[in-house]
Formats: sequence, C-alpha cells, structure tokens
Amino acid sequence: MGKPSWIADILDAYRDDPRTAFGFRGDDGVWTMQSRHEAQLAIRAAAAGLADAGLRPGARFLLIADEPRDFVAPFLGAAASGPVAVPVPPPPRFAAAGVAWLRTLRALADATGAEAVCGSAAALAALEALEGEADSALEGGTDSVLKSGVDNALESGAEEADTERLGLRPVAVESIVGGEPSAARLVPYDPERLVYVQASSGSTSRPKAVAARAGALLANSGAMAEHWTAEGIAGGFLSWLPFNHDMGLVAFLIAPFCTQSSCFFMPTKAFARDPRVWMKAMQETGASITYAPNFAFAVAARRAATDPEGVAALDLRGVRVVGSGGESINAETLEQFAAVYASAGFDRCVLAPSYGMAEATVGVTITERGAGVLADTVSADEVSAGRAVPVLMPVSAPATDTDTDTDTDTDTASTVTFVSCGKPFSGHEASIRDADGTPLADRTIGEIWLRGPSNAHEYLGDPEATARTFRADGWLRTGDRGYLADGHLYVVGRIKDLLIINGCNTDPQLVEWLVEALPGVRPGGVVACTRQGPQTEQLVVVAECHRSAAATLPGQVRDAVSRALSLTAHDVVAVRPGSIPKTTSGKVRRQETRRRYLDGELTVLTRAAESG
Repeated sequence: MGKPSWIADILDAYRDDPRTAFGFRGDDGVWTMQSRHEAQLAIRAAAAGLADAGLRPGARFLLIADEPRDFVAPFLGAAASGPVAVPVPPPPRFAAAGVAWLRTLRALADATGAEAVCGSAAALAALEALEGEADSALEGGTDSVLKSGVDNALESGAEEADTERLGLRPVAVESIVGGEPSAARLVPYDPERLVYVQASSGSTSRPKAVAARAGALLANSGAMAEHWTAEGIAGGFLSWLPFNHDMGLVAFLIAPFCTQSSCFFMPTKAFARDPRVWMKAMQETGASITYAPNFAFAVAARRAATDPEGVAALDLRGVRVVGSGGESINAETLEQFAAVYASAGFDRCVLAPSYGMAEATVGVTITERGAGVLADTVSADEVSAGRAVPVLMPVSAPATDTDTDTDTDTDTASTVTFVSCGKPFSGHEASIRDADGTPLADRTIGEIWLRGPSNAHEYLGDPEATARTFRADGWLRTGDRGYLADGHLYVVGRIKDLLIINGCNTDPQLVEWLVEALPGVRPGGVVACTRQGPQTEQLVVVAECHRSAAATLPGQVRDAVSRALSLTAHDVVAVRPGSIPKTTSGKVRRQETRRRYLDGELTVLTRAAESG
C-alpha cells in the first residue's frame, strides 16, 4: 500500500498491468476479477461515455448506487474527467418505502443542482414506476401502493413537491460504459475541485449534501494509508457496504484505488440475504481488511452461531483488520462476533473500532493494530451527570451490568461500557467542547469537534447548516457526544437523540443495546425515545422482534432496563421487522420513529404501557 496518487495518474500507471484491481461477486457466488489494465480501460470508457451523454466537467448528476459493477467505473470515470457524481441509494425493495426514497433524491437534486440521474436500466425503470405511483397518490388515487406513504409524508410537514417527479434527464449506465476509452479527457489534480457530493447519514434530519473536494479526499486516503503502512498491514480490501455511504465509497473504493490496492465487492443484498457470506468471501478472495457498522456484527454472529460446522471450515487466519464504525459500537457485540468465529482462526485482536463521518471525508480515528476492543466501563450515574468515571471491571465485561464491585464507596453500581475508537490520524485533531465551545478536560462528556485536512467546508445548498457545522477556524462540530481519555476517543451518542428523564441524561443506545440482547429481538431494530408524562419525559422502547417473542418482550425489556440503568420503560412496543425507519446507511431514525409512535402509525404486534 503506497502513498495516494490522483485518479488520472493511477489510470496511466495501470496500463498493461495484469494484477487485480477489482473483484465482483455475482448473484451466483462466482467472483469475476478485473485486472488493473482492464479497470483503467473501463474507467476511461465511462469517462468518455459521460461526456457523450452531455455530462461535462462540473455538471452534477445523481448516480444510483446499486450493483457494484454498475457503479465503480461510472463513478471513477466522473471523478477522473470532471462531472460531479452524487451517489444515491438504489430503489427500495418495498414500494411503500418509495416516497421516502423519492424525497431523498429530490432533496439531494435540489441541493446540488443535479441535471441528470444515472443508473442501470433496471434502476431507472424502478424510478419511473415509483414516480408514477407517487403521482397517482398525490392525485387522490386509492389503489396506489404509495398512497399511505404520501399521506404520512404530507402529514409530517413535507411539501408536495417532495413527491413529484424529479424532472432529471435519465442516463443509462449501459450506454455510458460503452464509450471509447481513447476519447476520455481527464482533468488534472486540483485540491479545491469538487469531486463528488456525499449525502450525510440523515439519522436526525434530512440528508445534507457534503461537498467532497480533491484535497480532503487525498488527505484522508493518505492518513489511512499511513496508518495501515505503519501498522504493517497489507493485502486487499473487501466490502459489501453501499456506495452511497461514505464508508463504502471512500474507505473501500476511493482510498484503495488511490493507494493502488485491490478491492473486492459484494452486493449489499448478498450480505442481507445471508451474513455468513461476509467472512466466507474474506477467505475466498484472500482480502485482509474489511469494515462494517455495529449491527452487522450482531446479525452475522447470530447467523454464524447456527452453523458451527460451516464456521469451523473457514480459514480466517489471514484477516488483519476488521473495522467497526458508522454508528455507536457495542463492546459485547464485537466480542460475541470474535467468539463465534474463533474456531476459524479469527483473532479478536484484529477488531478495530474507529470514528469518522462524511463531513470529515470518512475516517478520523482508529485503534492500533492488535489492540482489539478497548472497553471503558464507567458509572452510569456519572455519565448522566456528564462525566465518564471508571469503575473496576474486567475489560471483557458486557455493555451494561449491575451488582459490580467498583472503586466508589458503594458495593454496587450501574455501569455502562464505551469502546475506544482510537486516536486521531496524523495531522488530525479531536477535541471535546461544551455548548459554548470551551474545551473540556479528559473524561468530561461534551460535543466532539474535529480539525484536520480531511474536513469538508460546506453543505451545498444549506448555508445555515454550513455556518453551524463548519467553523472559520477549521473546527468541525460533529453533533456527537463523547469524551477523551489518554488520547483515545470514546463516542457516547448523538446530541439530538439524548433522553432527558427526571433531569438526568441517558443516551438512547445504552437502552437499545440492552434490548437487542434479548431473545427474538432484531439487531439494529430498537429505538429508545420519550413521550411527555405528567411530571417528566417518559421512556418509550420500540423493538422489532419475531412474533413468537412479542408477548413476553415488554416484561423482559422493563426488567433489563430497570436493573441495568435504574430507568422505567413506561411503554414497550413490539413491532414486526422492517417497521423502524432507517437511513440509507442502515442507522435507525429515532426522531422519525418517535413521530410515528406519537401519531399511532406503527404496526404493533403487542405493547404494554404503564400509566402515570
């Protein structure tokens, strides 16, 4: 893994090179390898095809991030030749989710000034069909599968224009990739050039359009490459992550390409169908580096635990880094994953929690190689007061516990465990600030601020959000809560999602992790929020679960939350899988879930509410 180079320079270096650039897994499980020479021809062809389609340097267009092979060449072709791609999620599997998808595309098109939408013929056909359904629903049709979604969108304050046709010129990928490679006109490196637009996750609001410029992109790729090289890590990358998410796009396409590393891609749907293919693919390709958000480790561990013989047949001794990021990290979840795959030679020390966000390109901190999961078990009561005070517990302790000997004067205490996301990359800084922007001492919880060459400078089309987030002195306000201890960053949660009950602060994921560990609950399918009570806000838990577990779930949730966090769950709502709204990157949308709960829009399997 070398120092990063710009895309156009790499295309020249890849001429006549037979080594593998990319690998693509088909629906049949067969891998198709693409040499460096073949890859540079495909990227040049796509660059020429974009120009033939009228997309000149600076022109902005939505690029549907569906099948990896339909995305890689058009995206890199655009980055090399000047058009600005805006990666967007693929059409939803269920028509009822079509309104939210169209609203996301509309918001990004408006913010970026996109003039076209590019995707496979199948994706464009799905877009046209959903637009037609939305038109029918807006006209009052009663047979539209999208009508309820449109009604919900309008009732929640959406403007009618959000669900109208996008009005963008369709450009089929199949026509782009047929361009003449020799006709490609590549643009030179300019650190200030807008290369692509990354949608923020949108977990607490609509996605924002992050302007990703060449200088920040190479700086972040270089910081990651420096870390891997310093840690002695070599080998290919493997990803099933969606390309509309910064982790999938930058960490597993742009950065590997700019450092001339091979990368292997599986469709996201392959992991969704059977999470076991993830580690199997690591063995098949010989890749040594992979990443995923926390929920993926939970579902993969649960599925693999049902197939011990299949796990034992794998050889994962060559895996060097299995990173976790993109959402809050649960120590117990990662340890369970490592334990399930131990019989395949998986070393728990390769687990690498990290932290980053689209506004900082992708990654900012990561744990050192071989450190594994560094857990910090602290007093839950002190966390509510804004302090991370450690208690004496084994490092391998669960994410929450009770009846634990501590270094306090009490014999028992409620505890929570946070995971170190490592230290900032070289040339990057992390600081913890209070609401006025004053730096806070170690182990004091506040907002995480970031500074470094990887930071973006603006949200396109949103000057107010730009002013709130990107400071003139180079600091980026993340909106995340956390603390520093001995240089390590610990992430606590999102400021906007904080639960305030009886005057005390509780981060929702502490409740959610407890509930996810209960039998029958879907990993990544729990939301903790609040409703107004007579004297204070009251805790509400919404959990996706199997129908067989629904009847007993409320009692189990109340018991677990009371014992571990000394909180009362006033309402526990069991819903069917798929009911909780999520961002395009798979994060739960807590505020939207709360709205649906308060408006009675959730499809309930069972519930148990306490009065008062």
